[in-house]
This record gives sequence, structure tokens and C-alpha cells, in this order.
Amino acid sequence: MTKRIFGEIPDYPEGTYFESRLEASRAGVHRPTQGGISGSATDGADSIVVSGGYEDDRDLGTEIVYIGHGGRDPETGEQVADQELTSGNLALIHSSDHDLPVRVVRGANSRSDFAPKAGYRYDGLYKVEKYWQDKGKSGHLVWCFRLKKLNPETAPWKATPPASLLAKIAKRVQTAKPAKKPKPIIKPYVVHGMDKPPAPAPSSHKFNLGERVKHPVFGEGVVSDVAPSGSNDQIVTVDFVGAGSKKLLASKANLVIIS
Repeated sequence: MTKRIFGEIPDYPEGTYFESRLEASRAGVHRPTQGGISGSATDGADSIVVSGGYEDDRDLGTEIVYIGHGGRDPETGEQVADQELTSGNLALIHSSDHDLPVRVVRGANSRSDFAPKAGYRYDGLYKVEKYWQDKGKSGHLVWCFRLKKLNPETAPWKATPPASLLAKIAKRVQTAKPAKKPKPIIKPYVVHGMDKPPAPAPSSHKFNLGERVKHPVFGEGVVSDVAPSGSNDQIVTVDFVGAGSKKLLASKANLVIIS
């Protein structure tokens, strides 16, 4: 199995265009040919594709609010269920908690001013600054990940795609068959979990020994050690009921205080 690479891929600098997901996969920039998140819960996420697939996605160029995986109807693409903490969502949480860089690839779509006009474009390294659960436009709970560009000075979205790529895409559009009309949703909505999740502790909160907390991945636990980190942060050691002892950066851990 190919080793997962976090960071830049040699010979594929920021701004590189790909005609298809398959080309990006072969280059190693984003290996899955279908999934939007490349990674695992134990390793972290090494890359994502931003292509406007989820209605709650927000693309601001150097900052992205990326909606996690799951809960969509495979035929219509509509959000019909709550998202769960599995696979790619856990991978992005791991990258956030361990400060791992994530390669961002943008695909052509009409909902973002920063998307390429055709194909796919590698737009550099981003950092998962924060993650939380929220109610989306559909009324279902989704996992949100805020990513910020590590080098905000560069703007690959201002570059023009290669003429050869535009010509290939134009030819493909001319010969493509009309898309089938999506089938209406006939299954009932599936709703699980709370109507609104508890809010995490504010960034200014200082954790104390013996404090009971809850983590979105590891569940409930008790603070067993606290150490300062930087000028206004903490390294919090939590003994979780089912996940053992974990050291977390307080400002990013999304710990909820249990009263």
C-alpha cells in the first residue's frame, strides 16, 4: 500500500491543473477517484476535493468551510440524514488535532468564484483550524470543517487553465448526452441525535483537574493533567471512558464541559 503523504507532492506545485479526478489520483495529489476526502481516522486526511457537492459548503478562497461526508441521497445528491463521525470526517478531525496539512483540490463548479473554469486544480496546503457540528440548510446535522490556507499570499485561482484542457472539456461537453432527470425522493427523512448539539467550551476557558468533559470523537472523560501551551492555550490530558488517555490542544479540541 502506498504511504500517505502529508504536504506537497514533488513535481506537482500549487496551481497544477488536472483534466480529471483520475489524473489527480495518478499524480498522488488526491488519490480517491470518487470520495472527496482522502485519509483515515488513524492517519488523518491528506487531501480533499472542493467541488460544491454539499449545499452548506462555503468557499472564500483562502478560507473554506468544508462539509463532511455522508447523509446524502445517492441519486439526487440532497441531504436526507444526519452525518455521522465515520471515515473521512474522523480523518479531518485527526488532521485538526495533530496540525497536519491538507492538500486542497478544487473542481469546476458554478457555485464558487474560486473554482477552475474546467477540470481540477491543486490550490495548495490548508490547515483544519476548527470543526463543529451544526444544522444544515436541509435541517439535518452536518459536520463542518474550517480550513485556512497556509500561504494566503498565493492565489492559483487567478491563473487561466491551459488552452489544451479547455479544448478537451469543450469537446466533451458537446458530445455528452443530456443528464437524466433525478428521481423524486420517496423514502422518509432519517433523523438522529439531538436537535442542537451542546456548545464547546469558549476559547478563553481554562480547564482544571477533575473537570468532566465530552469530545465529539472520544466521548466522555475526566481532565487528569493540564499544562500551559504558548501564551494563552493549554495541553489538556483527558482520561476517556472508552478511548483511554489523550493529550489535546484546548483551543482545537472542541471539548464540551459536562455539568
